[in-house]
Amino acid sequence: MPPPPVEAASGGLADILIVEGNPLENIEDLRRARIVIKDGEVFRLEDLLTPPRVLVP
Repeated sequence: MPPPPVEAASGGLADILIVEGNPLENIEDLRRARIVIKDGEVFRLEDLLTPPRVLVP
């Protein structure tokens, strides 16, 4: 039986992990994270894996 839906408080921030697949069916799908939302800031997998650009004055 799936867990009950969760509701965020009005005006609050929720931390969310978006994965490819269904971790309720296959726990290994948690390793397939695509987007993380932490304190309202969105982190996409593609952006996190891209090397930073070096700015030289």
